[in-house]
Amino acid sequence: MSVALSIVAAILILALFITLHELGHYIAGRALGFGIVEFAIGMGPAIFKKERKGILYSIRALPIGGMCRFYGEDEEDKGDGKSFSSQAAWKRVIVVVSGAIMNMLTAIVLAVVLLSAYGDIAPVIDSFTFENSPAERDGLLPGDIITAVDGKELEVYSGYSSVSGLIAAADPEACTITVDRNGERVDVVIRDIYDAEQGRNL
Repeated sequence: MSVALSIVAAILILALFITLHELGHYIAGRALGFGIVEFAIGMGPAIFKKERKGILYSIRALPIGGMCRFYGEDEEDKGDGKSFSSQAAWKRVIVVVSGAIMNMLTAIVLAVVLLSAYGDIAPVIDSFTFENSPAERDGLLPGDIITAVDGKELEVYSGYSSVSGLIAAADPEACTITVDRNGERVDVVIRDIYDAEQGRNL
């Protein structure tokens, strides 16, 4: 991924978390009867806005933030019982911390989803591509979990694609595969892994 795309992705991810943070304030405020003036996604001039039940919902031009503006939150108690400062202290505490709670819940959900989706694709050897392959011949066993190739550790949940890339770049005469075998770290040297017909390491 290029630097520019990485920056854009980082900005969008940050914007998402900020929006969810403000959504936490919004949900808690609505549930506890606070007056909400506006809920906005982004910052800067509004490119879309719609009012519903006294709340202005808007999407703003710059995707770098968000806002949940409560009635009277930056003013002293107006004495009408509706402003932010007139609400009970415990309610205000809940509304204030709800943004952080929403971010923590989001992180937990993302972790569960990612672990569910990728947690079972660790590079485990369950079979060999052909009989008497270099891997089988030189000592790899079904059930071995590949953890490194020539000393280069695999990232968590990197999957088979990373292993294939490292093997493709390995010395075809001798490649050291490090595996987790029943909880024990074992180095297995695989020799003559280059296939002339396919023009690559197997």
